[in-house]
Amino acid sequence: MKLEDLKTIPQMVESNPDLFTENKLKHMARMRDRNGLEKAFYIIANKIFVDPPALEKGIAKRNAD
Repeated sequence: MKLEDLKTIPQMVESNPDLFTENKLKHMARMRDRNGLEKAFYIIANKIFVDPPALEKGIAKRNAD
């Protein structure tokens, strides 16, 4: 994970409007310890950042189980 690869929630929604809503991503971030996506979300200076490759990998793993 590189800092320049991280995206904010609005950036994720803008780049993938058919997949994500802001509320959906915020919920996933809040529940990251329970939904297996703890490696996909980072809280830096009270802002939520998303690691897109880790999110994709985490969702694929969760769906495969």
